Amino acid sequence: MSLEQIKKSLDFRDNYEARVARAADYVKDRLGNHKPVFGIVLGTGLGDLADSIKRATVIPYLEIPDFPITTVPGHQGKMLIGEIEGVHVIGLKGRKHYYEVADEPFNNGVL
Repeated sequence: MSLEQIKKSLDFRDNYEARVARAADYVKDRLGNHKPVFGIVLGTGLGDLADSIKRATVIPYLEIPDFPITTVPGHQGKMLIGEIEGVHVIGLKGRKHYYEVADEPFNNGVL
C-alpha cells in the first residue's frame, strides 16, 4: 500500500460524517414532494419491482457527492425516488458490495 493510499484512507475516515451529510443533503434536495417511508435495495431479480416505482426521480450514483459507486457488471447504480402503490420509497438499483472494498483500509468504497 502506498503512502498516498494511506493518506486518502485516513482522510476518508476523518471526514466520513461530512461525506455522508453531503450525500444526504444532495438527495434531500432532490426529493421534491416525496417523503419516503421505505428504502429498498433492488438486487438481482428485482428489476420488475424497480420498474413499478411510479413518478420516479432517477439519480445516477455518479451525481451524488461522496456516494459509493458500484463496480459490479449489471448493477445500474441508480437511486429511484418515487411511489409504489401510493407509498413513497427510495430504491437503490445496484449497490456497492463489501467484497468490492474489503481489501481497502477502512473499507473505503468511494475512492
